[in-house]
Amino acid sequence: MIDYTREKRALYLLQMILCRTRSLVLLGEPSDKIAKVLDWAELLPFYLRSDHDQTAEFDEVLSAIAAEFPDWTVLFSSTNHPQLS
Repeated sequence: MIDYTREKRALYLLQMILCRTRSLVLLGEPSDKIAKVLDWAELLPFYLRSDHDQTAEFDEVLSAIAAEFPDWTVLFSSTNHPQLS
């Protein structure tokens, strides 16, 4: 699980990561780059539904994605869509 106050936002971020990944495919980005982000993204539902607090692990995945895709950082900022915070 992640901090329950962040659950809506976490689901939104997962959706946005998948949408952005689709755009990578449509733009013809290398498949290894796409596979890397999908490898990270597939961990997120597990962290959301775990019996243990995995908020830190969820945040680590977001940091890894942001490091690889700096233009996606705006998705992960706490001021983006504050109603989901």
